[in-house]
Amino acid sequence: MSSCLNIQHVHAEGIKDLTVTFFQKSDMNSHTSILESTISLLNQNWNKSEMQKLAESLARCPALSVLDVSGGQWDEEILRTLTEFLPKFSITDKLIINDSCSSVEGLVVLTALLSDYPPVMELHIRLQVPVKVSIVFARGREKPASGISKSLCASKNDINMEGVAMLAAALCSYNTLTEIHISGGGKEEVNLKFCPDESDDKQQLKMFRVKDSSILPSDITKVCRKLVQSHFHWELELSQCSLTNKAIKNLLKVLPEMTSLQRLNVRQSITSATDALELVSCLNDSQRVTSVELSPQGDSFINFDTVKVEQVSCRLTHFCLKGDHLKKLLEILQQGPQLSDLDLSSNQLEDEDVSSFVHSLPRLKISTYVNLSNNRLTQQGLLAVASTLCTCANVSGVDVSLGEEERCLIWFRQNETREKTLRLNHSLLEQTEDFLQLLSFSQSGCVFSIEERWISAEKAVGLMLHCLQLNSNIQTFRIHQNTLHLTNSTGLTTDSDLSGNAAQSSAIKKIGLVDCAVNVHQLASIESVILSCPFLTELDFSHNSLGVEGAEFLCSVLPRLPNLTSLRSEPFQI
Repeated sequence: MSSCLNIQHVHAEGIKDLTVTFFQKSDMNSHTSILESTISLLNQNWNKSEMQKLAESLARCPALSVLDVSGGQWDEEILRTLTEFLPKFSITDKLIINDSCSSVEGLVVLTALLSDYPPVMELHIRLQVPVKVSIVFARGREKPASGISKSLCASKNDINMEGVAMLAAALCSYNTLTEIHISGGGKEEVNLKFCPDESDDKQQLKMFRVKDSSILPSDITKVCRKLVQSHFHWELELSQCSLTNKAIKNLLKVLPEMTSLQRLNVRQSITSATDALELVSCLNDSQRVTSVELSPQGDSFINFDTVKVEQVSCRLTHFCLKGDHLKKLLEILQQGPQLSDLDLSSNQLEDEDVSSFVHSLPRLKISTYVNLSNNRLTQQGLLAVASTLCTCANVSGVDVSLGEEERCLIWFRQNETREKTLRLNHSLLEQTEDFLQLLSFSQSGCVFSIEERWISAEKAVGLMLHCLQLNSNIQTFRIHQNTLHLTNSTGLTTDSDLSGNAAQSSAIKKIGLVDCAVNVHQLASIESVILSCPFLTELDFSHNSLGVEGAEFLCSVLPRLPNLTSLRSEPFQI
């Protein structure tokens, strides 16, 4: 082939068959493609001397895309002879050695190529019959970039958990070994990824991944004890694995000793609430936890920092956390660190469960919000959540909604303001007495926001009358389109020039019915209410169809509102 450049493929099997294929003349004349030959020398039982002669011949050949020397059944010395000449070959794609290497010693010789010969990118090994071994080169690169990674892929090799523990130790010991991926407990696949030694950089993140494996409690202890020795930052992934509760307990025992662990990924391995709560208990055992996110349907992980953290994010979703499970969770959280947020959405919680949670809320350390959305709550459960505005001094807002966009959020105060907000959206609250009762007992300055599709025109006016009748502490009443905004007051502050019976009147100072389709006839029905509000300073009826009759009505009540300072009714303004 060194003297005949138009040979496309040479195929020889044993000493019987030899086939030589030539390039077409059109291929030879083409300037758009690079011609690369392939050689298949199968079932050749060469000795060391014969292998050396072959290697010398191959070194003189032009570029080869594939060299296949399968079926040789060679020992370690013959393989070493082949690999020593490999840098002199011009192989651009792959070297195939199926059924030519079946010993561990031979594999060690081939594995050394990953570090000794830069163009070698991947080594694929399968020792079960049929034995398959191939070496993949950096096609198109004579000198690959120094930062490029390399991999060793072993499949169907019957590696047991003892071998997995040995690999865990190797990850801690070798700087260039950065990732180990194991599936089927080692019996299916073992992939090792190597990266150049970056001057012993302990900040690079290593990965030890076990997937689709059944891990016994003793195995988890054995593997984790090896990983404890790592001085590098690393991630442990146990995805789609079968983990018993005892195995999880053993993992948690070793967890505080894994001081370099940055992330524990248990995706689709934690499917029960019992196991999830076992993992959540790590909040009380490790001060490095930054976030816990567990779900049987998606991502499940625990993130760690290198130092003690101040706040933790906790998300537990799509489990069944009713009854005793919720009680256990609350016990863990009450003993745990400060939480930035707590997400308990989609956990089949019912009204009774949420009532228990609300009762425990003052004893929980949460700084931002709680998410109870997409559970099995009725209007009664939402009322229990809304009551936190009164029972928890640090709760600043509640946002609840039933229907298609079910939502239930509790927000906590971020500053010194005393303002509190209740937002109800599409919650089918045709009856507002319970929520107005909350308003009566809530602190001064609370702002209530209720968004309902039915708040408009006659119903908007009726809602206003109903609210002022039930609660005399309302300071501001405003309906804008379909949303009601209420602000309450703790009581009346009478001016010296007001009548002595003012204390029995409404404390309201501002009334607004804005852009909510109110007409002059509906407005007239609230005349007596307006006139019974001695502290009223602002009226806003903008963007409604009041017409001339509406203007006349407003002019008629103005003289009887001595403290009124602002009247708006587009297009005119006083």
